[in-house]
Amino acid sequence: MDSEIIIHSRDVLFRISDALDMLSPQLSQHQLRTAYIAWELCKTLHLTEAIVDRVITASLIHDIGALTPEEKIDLHNFEEVDPEPHCVLGEYLLKDIHWLGACARLVRHHHRPWIIWQNQLAPENEWIEPQIIFLADYIERKINRNRFILHQHTQIIEHVLTNSGYLFSPMLVEKFSTASISEGFWLELVSPQLYNHLQKKIPCNDILLSLEEFSRIGVLLRNIIDFRTPYTATHSSGVAQSALHLAKLCNFSEYDLQLMWVAGNLHDFGKVGIPTRILEKPGRLSTKEHAIMKQHAFFTYNILNGLHGFEQICDWAAFHHENLRGTGYPFRLAAENVPLGARIISVADNITAMIEKRPYRSEMTDEQTRAILLFKSRRNYLDEHIVTLAMNNYEDIVGGIRKAQALAVEHYQMNFAPWIRYDGTGLKHE
Repeated sequence: MDSEIIIHSRDVLFRISDALDMLSPQLSQHQLRTAYIAWELCKTLHLTEAIVDRVITASLIHDIGALTPEEKIDLHNFEEVDPEPHCVLGEYLLKDIHWLGACARLVRHHHRPWIIWQNQLAPENEWIEPQIIFLADYIERKINRNRFILHQHTQIIEHVLTNSGYLFSPMLVEKFSTASISEGFWLELVSPQLYNHLQKKIPCNDILLSLEEFSRIGVLLRNIIDFRTPYTATHSSGVAQSALHLAKLCNFSEYDLQLMWVAGNLHDFGKVGIPTRILEKPGRLSTKEHAIMKQHAFFTYNILNGLHGFEQICDWAAFHHENLRGTGYPFRLAAENVPLGARIISVADNITAMIEKRPYRSEMTDEQTRAILLFKSRRNYLDEHIVTLAMNNYEDIVGGIRKAQALAVEHYQMNFAPWIRYDGTGLKHE
């Protein structure tokens, strides 16, 4: 029996990076561009391959701790917002991930000014990597996307020079001046083909993960989306638990049960591209808002599709809003094209959503939940066999959901809630 999975690290990182920056044109490719600048700085410094790999990896996901789009945009626009929360959360999210843990410290300190490192008499091996990311991030955020890059690059260089010795190491500023002297540096930075250029420059390492290590990636990505707001903080944990229970009843292998756990955690990852105001709306969505919300299943598919090791997970997670009538979304798949795993997650998602409190309604009673499940199965929206399994094991399934969600609430309140500074309206919590 297979007990390990191979993933292509570069491709996974690029997809996560792109997903985190997808919500606003202001953010598009921000982390990708930051990684490019960091790469160019690393070249001038002649750093070891291990250091370069660590810096580029951290650059691609350096804002992973900024959970809301409002916080991301404020950080990007140099608004008066404390960068500390997203640095702390970024470190927390990454520190226990097998192949990303080495980047956690870099993410934690990627907004620390040079003057602080200098005052602490920190050795170069402590400050150089986070300083590279800080400088690269700063440069990218200074770019006005509505102006031609060669009409503004001189001013950006001047901004960097002004902050030499305070925000940035003078040595790094000197290296940046060397790297950025050519127009090609700036034109490639804003090129629509930057993704392809970086793919050629950054080696794609195959990483062998145990199923347990692989499952932690699902938990990481689940936390990024679920912990944006208290209203969504427990949903995917409940879906993953109930989907796992149903998959066991369907006699899935141990290997496929692990994949189901990851798929359940990732089923709503596409909501990273949905505005918080819609996720938290204290009322039913309008027709236009519902159309925006329906994008999330396609976003999930687009993020996961083609990733080595995620093939089955992609279909199970992204197709959970398809139905057996062929009227689901995002692809209106015919019944024979909706895999069993997606059918299981669909039932798990329905049960979990109905017994949860939502911004616009209280949780449903068990009687209401059972009645709706039967209604949907009889009309071929949900798989009748899986619904029957759910009905016959209802108390155990709901008990498992509530236990998983209680743990998620505890985790959220202890480790995330103290650092969340934005609500669905974009207001900062004091």
